[in-house]
Formats: sequence, structure tokens, C-alpha cells
Amino acid sequence: MVAPQIFGNIWAIVRDEKLYPNAHAFVPERFLEETDDVTKKKMDPKSYVFGFGRRRCPGANLTDSSLWYLMVCMMATLDISKATDDFGNVIEPKVDFNNSVFRIPDPFQVDIRPRSEQALKVISH
Repeated sequence: MVAPQIFGNIWAIVRDEKLYPNAHAFVPERFLEETDDVTKKKMDPKSYVFGFGRRRCPGANLTDSSLWYLMVCMMATLDISKATDDFGNVIEPKVDFNNSVFRIPDPFQVDIRPRSEQALKVISH
């Protein structure tokens, strides 16, 4: 038996100019702006990134919590900054993405260092 598959076009949803003015720009503060409850719910990425209705990912809450924990741990133990060349000049990362089903950024240079010796011990174990 072949079951039909329907995929939500998330790319189009997050580029809806009615909900997200200047949708192609990186403007994270757009999610902090005061709006009515209906618009706020439509703009909330959690309402669409894990699927829709009965087909919503059952692991969405676990994933959300795990990502939050990972980000907090990284911010607490690591200094993350733009890479520098041999002369100390900052290398501006080129923001490009591959063309696949999943929108993954192309590799870029970044400087990631532990904040302290204690942080190094924590992340090494």
C-alpha cells in the first residue's frame, strides 16, 4: 500500500512577508515584538518546525529541551568568535547554504575556545 505524503513548505512559511517583514534578513528581534496572540502563535517557530496536527513529531519537547541545554552549556563553557588570519585580521564568514532537502550552512571558519581550564576539564569528560 502506498500512503500519500504531504510535506509542509516551511521555507515558504517563514518567508511570508505578511508575518515576517524583510523575511530574508536575519532579524531575531522580530520574535520579541509585541503582537496580538493570533499573530504571535503564527510567528512562533514551534508551531510549524516539528510538523502539524496529529503528525507533529512526538519528540519535539525532548528536542527543544536538549537543544536549549546544549546551547546553554556551550555559552557557559566556550568563547565563540569570528576567526582571524595570521595577521590578526577578522575573517568575515561568508553566509552560504547548500542546496539540499535540509538547509545546512556551508563550512566556514570560526574560533571556538574553552573559557578556562576548568571549562576544558568539564567538556573533555
